[in-house]
Amino acid sequence: MNMKLNYSAGTAVKYLFLSSLLSCLLVASTWAHAAQSPVDMLQNASDQMLSELGHTKSRNDQALYALIKRVLLPHVELNLMSEMVVGKYWASATSTQKSQFITEFTHFVTRTYSNALSSYSNEKVRFFPIRGGITGDRVQVNSAIDQANGQSVNVSYRLVQAGGVWKIYDFSVEGVSIVENYRSQFADTLRTQGLEGLLAKLNQQNSK
Repeated sequence: MNMKLNYSAGTAVKYLFLSSLLSCLLVASTWAHAAQSPVDMLQNASDQMLSELGHTKSRNDQALYALIKRVLLPHVELNLMSEMVVGKYWASATSTQKSQFITEFTHFVTRTYSNALSSYSNEKVRFFPIRGGITGDRVQVNSAIDQANGQSVNVSYRLVQAGGVWKIYDFSVEGVSIVENYRSQFADTLRTQGLEGLLAKLNQQNSK
């Protein structure tokens, strides 16, 4: 099973992870600001993330893992994202298998993107108003990451509201969805070995 991301642009993975961090780091007082729009929360998250990265003295693996776990994972809708990645196999999975997949998948994503975070180099992020406004419990927020060379990378986020809190469950860079990307990576293993086979391979990758 190929465990590497493949994008048309060689630097897309960097912005994919950077954008996910910026989008998922909600303000520390999320519950107190639950009435904020998704755009406001994402902008606040971006400002805080940029500030924290600027003050990070060490970007070794352990420091990056700790940063990801602390600022990213609590603000991702992992259950929904996992279900979308696994697809039809999720419905027949046991509660134990679902829990194991979320754990292994989360660790796999953390390891995959830690290198991208280490290459952050002062990119700027702009968020745009939601087209048509908020009409339900799911929204898409578009943004652009401005690079030092004057070019911009388009990033869109899909968020769901649960209990008054907006959380991200998918995001795309230049039209490439993280959920679709992982679903494609895992498809062959799921088809031939089922969820147990995928769990075993993820565990093997994560143990390296």
